[in-house]
Amino acid sequence: MRFYLEPSVLVKAFKLEENSDKIIDVINLFDRKEGWHGFTSKWSLLEVARALRKDGKPEELISLNLDELRRHEIVFASV
Repeated sequence: MRFYLEPSVLVKAFKLEENSDKIIDVINLFDRKEGWHGFTSKWSLLEVARALRKDGKPEELISLNLDELRRHEIVFASV
């Protein structure tokens, strides 16, 4: 099954919000490769970074968060 990930949903993986743990569970589905495939736009990385910066996260932590996102089995498709 293919699953499109909106940037606003991806941001939840790096913020302490209600249901943040659920997006982490979804991302882990892609890593297990059990028929689930995650897709998003390459622009999502920029949008996630901007949202985290707006919340006051330091640049070093944002960089680590983006590296973590890239390590998962998510396809960052060209627009």
